[in-house]
Amino acid sequence: MAQTQFDLLADSFPGEVLFCRLGMDGAIRFTARGPGLARLHRVGEGSGPWAEHQLFRFVPEPDRKRLLESLYHSAKRLTPWRCEYMVKAGRRARVHLELSARPESRRDGGVEWVGCVLDVSERYYLEQALLRAQEKFRFLAESTRDLVTLHAPDGEFMYVSQSVRHLLGHTPDQLTGVSPLDYVHPGDVERVRDLFRKLAVQGETERDVQYRIRRRDGSYAWLESRATAYLDGEGQLIALQCTSRDITEQRALMSALVESEQRATGPVGPALEFFWEVDEHGRYMWVSAQAETIAGIPPVILETLSPFDLMPPEERTRVWNWFSGLRDSGRGFSEIEHRVLRNGELRWWRVSGMPLFSATGELTGYRGAARDVTEQKQVQGRLTQMAGAEPVSGLPNERVLAVHFERAQTRASIKDLGIVIVLVQVEVAEPSGDAALEALVAARYSLIIQRLEALLRPSQTLACIEPGQFVMLLPDLVRDEAVSVAQRMRARVEESLRRSGREQPVGPGWAHVGTAIFPGQGEMLAALLSRARQQSEPVRLAEEDSSLGEGEDDDRGDGC
Repeated sequence: MAQTQFDLLADSFPGEVLFCRLGMDGAIRFTARGPGLARLHRVGEGSGPWAEHQLFRFVPEPDRKRLLESLYHSAKRLTPWRCEYMVKAGRRARVHLELSARPESRRDGGVEWVGCVLDVSERYYLEQALLRAQEKFRFLAESTRDLVTLHAPDGEFMYVSQSVRHLLGHTPDQLTGVSPLDYVHPGDVERVRDLFRKLAVQGETERDVQYRIRRRDGSYAWLESRATAYLDGEGQLIALQCTSRDITEQRALMSALVESEQRATGPVGPALEFFWEVDEHGRYMWVSAQAETIAGIPPVILETLSPFDLMPPEERTRVWNWFSGLRDSGRGFSEIEHRVLRNGELRWWRVSGMPLFSATGELTGYRGAARDVTEQKQVQGRLTQMAGAEPVSGLPNERVLAVHFERAQTRASIKDLGIVIVLVQVEVAEPSGDAALEALVAARYSLIIQRLEALLRPSQTLACIEPGQFVMLLPDLVRDEAVSVAQRMRARVEESLRRSGREQPVGPGWAHVGTAIFPGQGEMLAALLSRARQQSEPVRLAEEDSSLGEGEDDDRGDGC
């Protein structure tokens, strides 16, 4: 009759009945009445018995430790055993349980418990939601002057504070349930997307961002937002809370100050120069009014673009590779030249900039000036030709290279930097009298020059000191890194030469590549070139070179 009464009581109980025994040997055994306990713990079917490591197989280690500590405490003092814990069988499959059992000492020295296990998941999530709500309202009470918003993981507004009325002119109801990207300035949309991506995907918990957002009257205000991510136990984003303040006036004052200072110290008048700010991805955040004169695009449109959008495709790739390396180092830059298209016309810009950092030391972008130097480049080109530039390639000759080297040498001596010289010697074919053949040979030379130019950054120089002899000047290197830079550049040049030979099958069959480093391997340009010739190694450009008809055999590249 006692067993019948127990069964009736257990059937009417909302949880699962648990039996546990702790023997004198320290072994713990669990059994259950019915299969419910096994399902809650994700250990299949049945009613036991289970060892501790079997029943609590999917209980996280901190919860398991707390379960055992409370069990031993109950056994020692014969007080009720109570504990809450989580069962996590997969990435999202988890359940929160509450265990309650009463101990009884046995004659053999062991302890037995009879109790129940309840599924309290719903209560747990309600409590967590209540805690988040309490934290939100506590923060609102502390930050009444700023705009406080709460966002879903996809960015949608879940809550907007009343301060949005005087900051932007909108009401909280107008923004709740919509995406903030619908109001963000087109030029800043990617920046805000990056914010959500870093918080939701990359696991960051706090991030600052500046962006423009549309007011109710159609104008734009600058906001500075600090975003804080709320994560669950698995590190997944639950919500995003932002505190934002209007910095429109500060931005305007800062821009006016920067522009006035740079205009006062700049050597070129405002008609040929404009000032800018870009974010860490190179997108314009602000440009001065002179940008329309220089770029031919109104500032309101230019601020939705990046400098790379204005460049020809080949220039875009080259400058982007340089900018990526610069961004990783966090250094500024000076007098970098690149080409842009202005109303279909190719123009030259010279840009300088300094890095901008957040309060936590993160690179947030660059601020600087861009100057149109097209006319200067044209004059320099004519002077270079007059100075005796190599007529076929049109590259700077040895005299111009010497000037560039002297400048780089001066900077290297002052700042303790290194310089790498790469010498590329390509076979020069004798005239064959065959116009078609000579055109094909010239095409390979042209392709080689294009390949070498593509390997260089804007601050580096490619010169032709003699027909078929090219010099690559790589200045302003960290001295300890010069050797590795020389090795990498040599490998890239060799691969580029081989690729040129495959793409243009007629032309020189061999080349030689050598490197030298200032100051370790020479102080003067002539000494460095001599050292590069001594260290040069042959590179074969084609499997067969019968088109030249010279009859050289395969060991012709053994010397320089």
